[in-house]
Amino acid sequence: MKSTYRWEPKKTENSEYIGKKVIIYTIDNRKTKGILTLISKYAHGYNVIIEPFNRYCESNTICSNLIKKVEVELEQEIIPIITSKFNNEKCLDASTIALEFTNFYVEI
Repeated sequence: MKSTYRWEPKKTENSEYIGKKVIIYTIDNRKTKGILTLISKYAHGYNVIIEPFNRYCESNTICSNLIKKVEVELEQEIIPIITSKFNNEKCLDASTIALEFTNFYVEI
């Protein structure tokens, strides 16, 4: 499937996301999940390299002209923010409810 679309990361420095869970959405409406290993720039775009959760292959490289978007899981960063907003005992249930409705994946 040929595409003129080229995905680019929102930031040029993405090392903070290395080792985190990611979901890659491709132009043919597939989702690929894994652990982010590297986002590398090449002459015509970017490559996103992940270690897949299924161990059938060592890594997947997906080039930017096949990617719609990339989302990274920031659960460990988001939970403290939400729970700090409900920092007294009366609001403990509210923070639990808020966490149930929180999407921990953020587009990069």
